[in-house]
Amino acid sequence: MPYYEINSKPVFLSHQREAALNGLALAHKDASFRVSSKIAGQPAAREADELRFQYLSELFKRDPEAFYREWVEFDIRDQEARDNAWDLLYDYCALYKIGELVDLRSEMGAIIADLAGGSHAYPMGRIFGLRVLGGHTIMSFFRLRPRSVITLVIDTSQVVRACGTLTTFRLEFRHCTFHCGQDFKVVLSADVRGQFNPTKDY
Repeated sequence: MPYYEINSKPVFLSHQREAALNGLALAHKDASFRVSSKIAGQPAAREADELRFQYLSELFKRDPEAFYREWVEFDIRDQEARDNAWDLLYDYCALYKIGELVDLRSEMGAIIADLAGGSHAYPMGRIFGLRVLGGHTIMSFFRLRPRSVITLVIDTSQVVRACGTLTTFRLEFRHCTFHCGQDFKVVLSADVRGQFNPTKDY
């Protein structure tokens, strides 16, 4: 689900927070409405989106500090972090226009995954690409040369933790950490760095 912006603070909704928000903001709606609200383009979907935004806005007005702590900040680990990795990176790319997610599956693989019902938590599968755009140069700014691009392969089975806020967070893997903010960087863990000898020819 796309993030909400409340008082200029982007709110990332993990699957668990999304379920909790739906239970609160849509509590007065019947089952038929709830089903319709999950279908993009339906009037119920637009109404549900407005109700969620209004509910979050009211929570912020009631207690800004608690709202920031309970809805803006996040610290999710293990399976919960793995299940939310795609959504988190999708919202991050949308926020900063820093890149895009790439489906690495074959057409048949995507169809099989959809039939198996695994597309909710993993819309592009458990392994997908993160295509990150490099910074602008004078040449790319005037469109004389395209910006540099690097594609990272994300294996969600390696995710162990995600913490911070949508504007600045860490996505931790077993052997590296993504530092995600206005700038993006990847830091290898000490055990991986130790495997490389800068004096050795590879």
